[in-house]
Amino acid sequence: MQAEQKNDSGMTILELLVVIAVLGIFMGIAIPSISDSMRSISQATKLTSRYPDARRALGGISGMLRRTFPSALTEGATFVGRSDVRDVGGVRIPSDELTFPVLDTGYAHLRDVQSITYRLANRAGNAGDPVGLVETRSFLGATAEAGITGTILETAAGLDFKYLDDSVTPSQWLDEWPPESPGGTAVQAGPGETSRQESSGTEAAPPVRLPKAVKITVFILGEISRRPASFTTTVNIPST
Repeated sequence: MQAEQKNDSGMTILELLVVIAVLGIFMGIAIPSISDSMRSISQATKLTSRYPDARRALGGISGMLRRTFPSALTEGATFVGRSDVRDVGGVRIPSDELTFPVLDTGYAHLRDVQSITYRLANRAGNAGDPVGLVETRSFLGATAEAGITGTILETAAGLDFKYLDDSVTPSQWLDEWPPESPGGTAVQAGPGETSRQESSGTEAAPPVRLPKAVKITVFILGEISRRPASFTTTVNIPST
């Protein structure tokens, strides 16, 4: 009887060792697959999260551009787009800047005519400073330092604006605004410049013009690939 009990005990230990060995083999096969799956899911989540973030940023810029206030251009405001590029991980990406006046009734209790600037913030700035694609809002005549700056797309690595000039045939997209005249000077007159030139008898400066539309592109670096993904939208600019 004791011999049979020892034999049964021995078989139980042996079976347990076999189960542990089989389980170890299974885990050795399954764990890398599960780990790869979890990593793929995480990367896919990061990849797809760029789309709604970029679309929200484009929607915010588009909404503000639709509030462009042309009348303010005769009162000291400017609609100016500057083109530039930056090097990001060995890739040259547009780093443009756009400043324009808007009529924002949400600030009527202060001053409803604002100056808005969109640009890429310097990531090497002070801790706590806005990074990525930022919006600066200030009153007309105030310095940029007096404005309020906030991030609207932290992951943005590039920003590109194109301006549709419909004063020529066919219409063409320009990298900067205002466009230059054939003589190499900007066609947008400064505040009061036209009236002063007319009163002095000199040749009047060309009238202030706005682009017919603005094409906005933001670039976001990927988590998987360093090649930036681009997101683009086009906005018509009010003429009056």
